Amino acid sequence: MAHANAIFLSLLSGAALVLALAPGCSNSSAAPAVAVIWKVTEGPNGAGTCGAVYDTFSIGTIPQSGTIVTESNGSTYNEDGGSGGAPVTVQCTVAPTSTGYSVQAFVEYGDYGSLTINGSIAVSGSAQPGTQTNISGTFGDGIGLAGAKLADDDCTVTFTQNANMGIAPSRIWGVIDCPNATASGNTATMNCDGNAQFLFENCAQ
Repeated sequence: MAHANAIFLSLLSGAALVLALAPGCSNSSAAPAVAVIWKVTEGPNGAGTCGAVYDTFSIGTIPQSGTIVTESNGSTYNEDGGSGGAPVTVQCTVAPTSTGYSVQAFVEYGDYGSLTINGSIAVSGSAQPGTQTNISGTFGDGIGLAGAKLADDDCTVTFTQNANMGIAPSRIWGVIDCPNATASGNTATMNCDGNAQFLFENCAQ
């Protein structure tokens, strides 16, 4: 079930983000939900080592400005806006730690693909998080790579594409880039670039 995420729209800075997304603002009874713009491309390794030219899908809506629309776990979504669609599975935890947050997030969109993010996000005071490294990411590509699972343990997560991006208990909005996402196939090793803008909300803490 789609619903508008108005919380992020009122945020004017990284500091405002952290304050506005304090634990008391979270609806813990709501199902985990996601909006994502997902793509797997040739990246720095070239077509000869990837096999994907430009595989992409989106769930929900993440405009540069305006209303964000997320899709809840268990919903059925059609990115073309027509009837029918594919099931959306969302599982996520965004939990405070002594240095920031521990993030475990997963979304799967039918047979199109999936995204998994695991890692620690360091936060200093109320500032917007800086570039995060050593994040594990997996892009399941059911579009052009026939279900290949492309994994990279040295991805980056950034929060600069939109001024309202950031992290708070139960929520995270950022961009993950995995330029050396690798999968071993039957005949050759594929190296691709996996990239996604993602917003997970209503996550466990």
